[in-house]
Amino acid sequence: MAQSYAICDCTVKDLICEFKKNLLRLKLTREQFDELCTESQDDNQQPNVKMNSEIKAFPGEIDQPRLKFAVMGTVSAGKSTVTDGLIGQNLAPKRDNACTFLPVCYRHDSTAKEQPRLILKDDFVDIFNGQLGLIRDSLVEEKVDDGKAVKQECLKILISKIAKAEAPMLLTTYDGGDVQITLMYIQDFVRLVFEDVRLRRFRDVCLQYFRLEMLPVVLAGLSQLENAGGRIKC
Repeated sequence: MAQSYAICDCTVKDLICEFKKNLLRLKLTREQFDELCTESQDDNQQPNVKMNSEIKAFPGEIDQPRLKFAVMGTVSAGKSTVTDGLIGQNLAPKRDNACTFLPVCYRHDSTAKEQPRLILKDDFVDIFNGQLGLIRDSLVEEKVDDGKAVKQECLKILISKIAKAEAPMLLTTYDGGDVQITLMYIQDFVRLVFEDVRLRRFRDVCLQYFRLEMLPVVLAGLSQLENAGGRIKC
């Protein structure tokens, strides 16, 4: 079931209610599917082989269907606020000026409700750390005034840290309070590559971060949704 919405002038509570409605619809879909499986038996109460074969081939996770949704908006529209509202705690990076640049996947995991985890793919970490070293060498060689390269203070600070070899290398897993800090670091790094003209040659490689299979994944308990759809996952 795929649906899209254009919702304006609504609160985080309104959006959560809309998500809950979709979870309930998915639950009903699951119940209807169970009825279909029952009806697939023949008069002798033996499973209809052809029907069951088609059922098994049905795309998606029938036993545990997932509700997938995207939070999109303009700069400072409240994307991170909506995300945090669904999770029930502050995890998404946020500040007064532009912050979100790279999409992040948030997945419901009841075991990570108290201790959220950030999972980064090995390829993502390898590319990021490799770029970090190359950019540091590039900045040291060019010796350009950092203040003229980027406008936002957060990016100026990051450029200074990279040039001084103070920017940390990435790991593949982060827990608890390190999740939000690391996400902010990744967001600023990717924005820096696209906004600093000196780093133009690194952009093609940086585009790999935007592939769906490469996106950072945050495991957390979506406390506002977890009881809305029974066995439905988010």
